[in-house]
Order: sequence, then structure tokens, then C-alpha cells
Amino acid sequence: MKNLVIGAVSLLALTIANACGWNTEQKTGFLIPALSVMAQGDITVDIADSKCQQYAGKHDEIPPGEYLAWLSTSSESAADRIFSQAANDGVPIKNVAGDVIAANKRQLLDGNIGNLFLDYDGTSPDTQEESYVWTGTKTDGTLGTSNCEDWTSAKEIFGVAGVAIWHTNTWTDFNQLYCYESFGLYCISADTYTPRDTL
Repeated sequence: MKNLVIGAVSLLALTIANACGWNTEQKTGFLIPALSVMAQGDITVDIADSKCQQYAGKHDEIPPGEYLAWLSTSSESAADRIFSQAANDGVPIKNVAGDVIAANKRQLLDGNIGNLFLDYDGTSPDTQEESYVWTGTKTDGTLGTSNCEDWTSAKEIFGVAGVAIWHTNTWTDFNQLYCYESFGLYCISADTYTPRDTL
């Protein structure tokens, strides 16, 4: 059932992309720190994915595509969730301004971040405290030290969070924070499209 839903979302994204004049022959990844999508540690991965898709669809500045939350669970890492297709491994990951964050999956996962993460409106947080993002994910994209019991708990236990204003590996693996706190999400797609007029 999940694969059918994902397939339907991808088909819808492709239809919208064509209608809006996006180049559907050239894939580009986008990583958005959805800091206004505040969530405690019990958000669950399915709900987080749904919120990311809704967030991307709500803002015209974000290119059409299938967006998932950068969250790892004990059964599937964030890297495997996002880069499930080998063809997406070489896709450049950009921010909403079109600046390259990482040239490909490998560069993203070695912590060599090229440009700032920007929210849908092109802004970035002013302080570290404003830019915490739930990840449960190490720098290499695998499951981190803790993840709020697979994103099912908002109790006084821990989940790994990243910081969306730093260019180092701390973008995804900064510290363990309490699951009852509310932080943003990284919404990422390796299957979006570039505007035709930028080619």
C-alpha cells in the first residue's frame, strides 16, 4: 500500500512539474529545513513524511517532487529512505536559492556542506537554538545513537538532532536532545526537477 501511495505522489509531482514548466529530464535534489513544522519525538516517520510533502506543496518556492523527512529508524536509515534508487546517488542537492549544498550523496554524507540550508522563503535561522532539527541520523546517513524510540515517544528520553545553520557534520548529528521538545524537520528529495529557464 505504501509503494502505491509513493508512486501516486511521484506521478502527481511529475504532472505538476510539467504543467509548471519544470525540466523533468534533469533531476535535482532539494533539502529544506522545515523549521516551522515543529514536532516532538513521537511524530512517527509516516506523519513526518506527510508533513514534508504538505510543506513542499504549500510553497511555490519549493520545486515539485517527492519529499521525505530525514529521519532514521531501527529498520531503515535516512540515507536508504532518501536514496533508495541508485540513480539518485549522483543527484546534486541544492537549497531553495539553487545553491549546491552537496554535489552528490557521498558529499552530503561526509559532512562537506557547500552552502547554507535555507527555508522555503530563502531565510536561515539566526541562532543555534532556532535551528534544531530532528534526525536520529549520523553523518553517514545511518541510524544515530538515539531516535525517540523510532519516533514514537515524547518522553524524557533522547533523540539525535542536527543544527541547520552549520556547514559541518553537525547538520545531522549535533547532540542528543529530549524527545518532549519540539524541533523542525529536514525535508529532502532526490527526485525533484530544475526550472527550464536555469538550464
